[in-house]
Amino acid sequence: MQHIDAIEREALSLEVPDALSSEYYMLRTNIHYVRTCLEHGEAYKCDLKASA
Repeated sequence: MQHIDAIEREALSLEVPDALSSEYYMLRTNIHYVRTCLEHGEAYKCDLKASA
């Protein structure tokens, strides 16, 4: 989990131009997805709707 924390900190520190804002949002969404799957022990099989 420390590795995903480091990735998230790095992502949060990025300065993103407006033209890339949707890609940045997708990156943050994917980080959240991976974290949620790892917490549930079911990477690539979890349902984000259940954790929202």
